Amino acid sequence: MKISELNSIMKFIVTSFNKNKVINNFQNFVNVINQLLRNRQQQEVGSHKDKLYESLRNINVDSLPYGQKRILEIFGGDKYIGEKAINAIDSILRDDKFDPVGVTDKITKYFNETNEFFETAQQLVSKLAPFKEVEEILLPKGQAVVQIIFEHASSVESITDLNKWVDQWFKIIRAFGLLTDFRADDAKLIYVQKTSPLVMEIASSFALVLALGKASSMVLDKIEQYLRIKKTIEEVKHLKLKNTKIAKDLEKEAENYKDYSAEEIAKKIIEQINKEKKDDGETSTALKLAIVGIYNFVDKGGKLDYFMPEPESESKEEQSEESKETKELEVVYNRIRKLERDVERMRFLTYDDGKTG
Repeated sequence: MKISELNSIMKFIVTSFNKNKVINNFQNFVNVINQLLRNRQQQEVGSHKDKLYESLRNINVDSLPYGQKRILEIFGGDKYIGEKAINAIDSILRDDKFDPVGVTDKITKYFNETNEFFETAQQLVSKLAPFKEVEEILLPKGQAVVQIIFEHASSVESITDLNKWVDQWFKIIRAFGLLTDFRADDAKLIYVQKTSPLVMEIASSFALVLALGKASSMVLDKIEQYLRIKKTIEEVKHLKLKNTKIAKDLEKEAENYKDYSAEEIAKKIIEQINKEKKDDGETSTALKLAIVGIYNFVDKGGKLDYFMPEPESESKEEQSEESKETKELEVVYNRIRKLERDVERMRFLTYDDGKTG
């Protein structure tokens, strides 16, 4: 999935919904349905429904390129557009039981889902804008690619999930950018592969990819203890004790452990990556929040990896320097892969029936 395709389909949704006043027409229809329930203005239902259906039909999904239509289908957005949306509304209205309150609730719920879909598309257009797409992986010297792998509970099933994680990772990259003097605006979102799992590839400076790797490695070191606390919480809950405060105190301890270990990791990363950087408070605060974000990502089963494109022909001196950088990244990310396997085994022991949390 190219970022240009993802961005184009999100813009198509926003433009089409605004042009055809889909949300306004849907809101008016919901209002009239609610009034009908109170036996008011019954004659207006048909006209408002016709306006809504016309606005939905005016969005011609068939005019989209195959790649963009597939994105809509993959993220479940096609059910809020065109004939699929009309059929969904008709299905609610033609409920055999015709429970007025039930119909009203279902119509309102479907409207809220449609509105959330539209608002998420708007947010994604804004959040994807800072990333620059490259057609081929021909990166400047000193850059590498970090791969963000959304597995298990971090998996992306809808554009709402995608919006949440893009926002989270933009904040993480911005925080590490403060540390490494690499502007988040200079990051290049190379590719989003919507398979199972979804993989997002972001080109950035060598220093930033290395810093992310070191932070992730330290998080994986700490997360074993965090998972042990969560395992104890589950065991206490299964005992069904009258004193529920024990489990609540342990849950608080788990969050406290995450918080102070994130602060500890932030200090270590600042010392290791840029010892001379004067910390004005903004860097350490932003970095701590970013590490909590990585903590949450890893805890949900997400993974980090990297690759470096083949270097162009260089002098032996340049090749030697590049080799040192590559070796350092290789050591850090090989350790991450091993720790991820260890944490995965621990996670299956932590949750009942091997479920992730």
